[in-house]
Amino acid sequence: MKYLAFSLFFLTFFSIWFGANYYVYHRGMQALPSVPWIRILFTILMIFLSTSYILVRFIERIIPDSPVLHLFVWPGSFWFAGLMYSFLLVLLIDLFRLTNHFIPFFPPFLTDNPAEVRKIAFLAVTVITSIILLAGYVNARSPVVRHLSISISKTIPKNPFRVALITDMHFGILVGKRPLEKLAAVLKNEKPDLIIFGGDLMDEIQQPVLRNDLGSPLRTLSAPYGTFAVTGNHEYIGGVEKAVQYIESLGIKVLRDSVTDIGGFLWLAGREDRDIRRFNGKKRVPLSDILTGIDRSKPVLLVDHQPLGLNEAVEAGVDLQLSGHTHHGQLWPFSLIVKKMYEVSHGYLRKGNTQFYVSNGYGTWGPPVRIGNRPEIAIITLESGEK
Repeated sequence: MKYLAFSLFFLTFFSIWFGANYYVYHRGMQALPSVPWIRILFTILMIFLSTSYILVRFIERIIPDSPVLHLFVWPGSFWFAGLMYSFLLVLLIDLFRLTNHFIPFFPPFLTDNPAEVRKIAFLAVTVITSIILLAGYVNARSPVVRHLSISISKTIPKNPFRVALITDMHFGILVGKRPLEKLAAVLKNEKPDLIIFGGDLMDEIQQPVLRNDLGSPLRTLSAPYGTFAVTGNHEYIGGVEKAVQYIESLGIKVLRDSVTDIGGFLWLAGREDRDIRRFNGKKRVPLSDILTGIDRSKPVLLVDHQPLGLNEAVEAGVDLQLSGHTHHGQLWPFSLIVKKMYEVSHGYLRKGNTQFYVSNGYGTWGPPVRIGNRPEIAIITLESGEK
């Protein structure tokens, strides 16, 4: 049954992927002049872009950490976003053309010379898509430090208590040492009491990370009450045991369905990612079991990568849950879809006596591009007393 589900997923994905690529290619060929070398070059380019990221998955298994990976992964990753926006632009043009067919409204200069108009449309789609990708890349490399205060009714002797939350870094081929160095500098300046990584620290392509020690800037992190992490789905995709071993070599303690005492006044619980069942065939330990026997007079802070099943945290008496995973869609208009998928895809939510904060993440997955939201480092100030 599991293999059938995987097969259906991949069949659906590849059908949509190659269908969208063919649509953009077909319209592009109709717009290009009948010059053989231009049309051949465009065909080769589209084949390369549409297959390069898929080829990476085979190359990494044969020659891991090869420079060939970079040759394919960068253009292939950008094309994930490039295809989406060029597809939407071409679709918009076709909708205008269809509307004009039934209700003519195009001015004569658009109808008198259709071949020239098609060339201009091709150039416009290319330029607009390129501008979007460039702006999105710059945005993805420009994280914001988001400060917020959350009040907890239970007593926190160190009041206020500052928690740094960083999720979805995905460091690897596309997110290298420089963003991690920037993160380390920001955290050094912010001086949080506790640092938490909310899952997906590593991208699923692990070999370049392990061989080149890409996470080394994180060894400089320091917080009075420690640095902790939980697993995310991408740690499981790439191989969770190697990922956890490497993360802990950076001086970061990974909480795996366990709870630890922070300073004698706060409980920090960390859950395995939900994908443990899909990849390892195991079940997560129920949250109620993880929290059995703890002193309930102390605040309970839970870190769970995916913000799903929020009622479990409410029923278990968690005071604050921190999550990530969603990227808040990463690319508009996916943010509109993600909002419908989760009770909270980014930001703050309160349910009963439990509060939630979902970060939209620090890094990127797939295209190194963000449109419609900023990457973030969340600095959460916990205060005693209701506000």
